[in-house]
Amino acid sequence: MKKRITSLIKEMSEGVYEKEHILSLALLSSIAGESIFLLGPPGTAKSLVARRLKEVFQEKQSFEYLMSRFSTPDEIFGPVSISKLKNEDVYERRIEGYLPTAIVVFLDEIWKAGPAIQNALLTAINEKIYQNGSTTIHLPMKGLIAASNELPKEDEGLEALWDRFLVRIVSNCITNEKTFYKMLRQKQSVKVQISPDLCITDEEYRRWQEQMEDVVIPDEILKIITHIREGLKEESKKENVAPLDYYISDRRWKKIAHLLQASAFLNDRHEVDYSDLYLLAHTLWNRVEGITVIWNLLMDKFFSDVDKKLDSVEKGLKITSQKMLPTDVGNEEAEYKVYNYFYLKVMNYPLGNCFVFMSDYKHLTNKYKDGVIYWDEIHSAYLIRSIDTSQPFSSPGALQNMKKVKLRLSILQLNLKLMKKQS
Repeated sequence: MKKRITSLIKEMSEGVYEKEHILSLALLSSIAGESIFLLGPPGTAKSLVARRLKEVFQEKQSFEYLMSRFSTPDEIFGPVSISKLKNEDVYERRIEGYLPTAIVVFLDEIWKAGPAIQNALLTAINEKIYQNGSTTIHLPMKGLIAASNELPKEDEGLEALWDRFLVRIVSNCITNEKTFYKMLRQKQSVKVQISPDLCITDEEYRRWQEQMEDVVIPDEILKIITHIREGLKEESKKENVAPLDYYISDRRWKKIAHLLQASAFLNDRHEVDYSDLYLLAHTLWNRVEGITVIWNLLMDKFFSDVDKKLDSVEKGLKITSQKMLPTDVGNEEAEYKVYNYFYLKVMNYPLGNCFVFMSDYKHLTNKYKDGVIYWDEIHSAYLIRSIDTSQPFSSPGALQNMKKVKLRLSILQLNLKLMKKQS
């Protein structure tokens, strides 16, 4: 399964730059039967995500629509059948080619939809049904992607619709200049055809839904979720925080649990593990200002147990305070071999060459700092950088294969073993 999903994401991402993480989340959310919301300015490939997602399924019916305050239900769910209304006195819509028959749906500027459309979408997203006159239709929709350059305004009754989008992610412009040049030079249209043997059939989709339910959520994962829930409650009590800023309903938590199970299942695991919890960063925020808070909260809760274990090990070593963790390595720079004027090499990194910026390493202490590790095409190596999490939309967020990490120095230097100079 993992190999197949990896191949799908690779083919989906052909000719699209710095959007692989969004395509991955869109694929995951659709397989889990959930909807995704993309926040970003125009021209950041939001609609392209839906078009690529459509190609993943064997049945490729899709529906796209740009909302405006003048949009009517006829434009989304299909026009009323005049012949049925006239001849049979039946009020039904002609749904073929509209949202009720689509596998993948993309709704741009979603918050401009009127109340009639919003109410119909609530049921369509949550229960996958649509009431067409006196007939209840079970929708074939596997993925609904909504997009906007803003979040729903308060006091306009959009809270229920906003809550339906389980996965939420920011879509930015290309940040890496080399990648930007590739985009400028590529052909106008890149046609993507997913290999037929990779496409997901309806039968597979239904079978996967059942198998995901059997994925176990271990006690240690539930314990971390409890810590996160407690942290959200504490954040909601702070000054200048609205009641719904950090509110997560029981229904939403249930859907989040299913998303974690789907992630484990697609990675060939029978249990949810720590790596799946990364998804919480895209499911818990309600306001842009809360993204950084959620990231910091997750990092704190993820590593709280690890910190306790490390402290226990350090105490067990009975090392004197003079030989405890270093607080500055500025005077130790001469001990290490410097690469390309600015980098120190991390020894024995399992995926290949890996470097850390010398200035970042210099400021590491025994206290954890936030960092990222990512693949850099220019150096053909992995780079480690410390980051400032107060900038949630900074460029590291869009780097290829970026992963958040925690950095610090330890007495055994387990975190960063650097290549020393040859004597």
